[in-house]
Formats: sequence, structure tokens, C-alpha cells
Amino acid sequence: MECGPVDAKDRSAEPTAPVTFLFWNIHKKMILDTVVQLAHNEAVDVLILAESIISTAEMVAALSSSQARHYYYAGAGVSDHIQVYTRFPTRLCRPIWDEGGLSAYGLSPPVGQDIVFIAAHLSSKLHQTDDEQALACSRLREFIDRVEQEQGHHRTVLIGDLNMDPFESGLTGSEGLHAIMDRQIAGRNIRRVKGLNRHFFYNPMWSLLGDLSPGPPGTYYYPGSGIVELFWHTFDQVLLRPELIYSFRPETLRVIDKSQQLRLVTAKGRPDKNHGSDHLPISLTLHL
Repeated sequence: MECGPVDAKDRSAEPTAPVTFLFWNIHKKMILDTVVQLAHNEAVDVLILAESIISTAEMVAALSSSQARHYYYAGAGVSDHIQVYTRFPTRLCRPIWDEGGLSAYGLSPPVGQDIVFIAAHLSSKLHQTDDEQALACSRLREFIDRVEQEQGHHRTVLIGDLNMDPFESGLTGSEGLHAIMDRQIAGRNIRRVKGLNRHFFYNPMWSLLGDLSPGPPGTYYYPGSGIVELFWHTFDQVLLRPELIYSFRPETLRVIDKSQQLRLVTAKGRPDKNHGSDHLPISLTLHL
């Protein structure tokens, strides 16, 4: 299915329903109280956890401890790499496809259009070369194409630990995710490459790279000893299809280092692995 360029004016008068997403790779840490406090502080509607060994029943009970907020576990029967909890009943947020570290969900908010969000936890650089990661992104693109074809639209969000930085070829290449930093170019929707149409993703995470961003310089810190070291990496990302660019409020995109009285970093500003995870969470709000 092909679409023309996205026009912001087409949607300016439509009713919207704000939906806040939060993703966190918690690195098999038993930090139930921290996760719950963060979800409540940020008024999260869709909570996505990777590498979680916390009981889903325990998590639902803790998340729902506030009288004003009840959560459901939406991940029944899908990849054990990922857990998804939502404030939407399971009839409104349902798993639709699952494949090795990828879980696709259909979300039908009470107001606004249906979307698909795909929660991802891709293989670590410890287990794959850069070339292997780039080739694996071709399979991810095919997975997304299948889901979108089945659902009949391209209103798709990809969110998770991609274990690649935004500038790596698996993210930017047309045979991979084709995710770029410029919303106007992404708004063209497709680019014809070698005779084939390739859909764009818009990657707003580019705006959060480095220490001039409003928060931490990345989502993961690794003080390696190689000749080339970046130290900070933005492995945790959210990508948007052009159809959702104008549902996105840029000021809501955050790498979270603190939330009210909760701090997730050390005094040096690096992920606090003793009280949190080696990754920092990311969040954003879509007005659907």
C-alpha cells in the first residue's frame, strides 16, 4: 500500500487521544518498586519491559495499586524477551504477531485511529558483528511489512532496544529500517531504491544524541578500551512511520534519568546499575 506525502493540516482538527509509551530494558533486575514508581510518575499508558524476570501477576498487581490506574498484561503468548502492560483492556491492546525478540500489538484507543506498535529487543553486539546486525534488520523490515500488510495500514511505531546506534547502516539503510532524522524527508513516505519502493521511518532519537540534548547523552554507557570508543550509545529508540509524525509531540520524547524523586543515574550521570539498569528508559507521547 502506497501513500502520498504526509500533510499536517489534514489532521489538525481531528480529536486526539494522548497515549504515553515507556520502554525500559531492565537487565533482569528485580526492581519492581522502581518500575512501578516510574510508570506512575510518568502516567504511562503502555509500559514495555525487556529482559524482565519479574512475575507478570506481581507486576500487574503493583502497577494497579493506585486506585486511579489499572493495568493489564498484554503479552500473553508472545516472546518472553518482552513484557507489555497497558491501561487499555486486552480487547483494545492485543498481540497480533511474534517472532524472536519482536512482538507486534494492535492498539485501538477509545478515541483516535488504530495503530500498531512493535516492541523489539534485538541481539546484542556481544553476539553479532555490525554486518550481521545490518543484515538482521532486513528481516526486521520484512516482519514489519508483513504486519502492516495484514493490518491494512502503516500507522506503526517501533520501540525497543535495537542494540544499534541511530547512525548505523541497519537503521539508516533502505534494506533495513530506512530510519532517517529529517521529518520532512520521511514525510515523502517512500523512496524508490534500485527499482523497489522502500517505506521510511522517522527517527527522532537523533535529536537526543550527545551532551547538548536536554537529558543524558545516550541510553547506554560503555567505557571500552578500543581504539574507537563512543562511550555513550543510543541503543534504545523509537521510530515512527510518516503517518504518525504529526501525532508525535517532540517535547515528550525523553531519555529518563530522573522522575520526580526517583533517580536512575549515578552522581556522574551514568546509568545506576545498582538501583536500576545498565540502560536508561525512554518515553514519548502520541496524540492519536
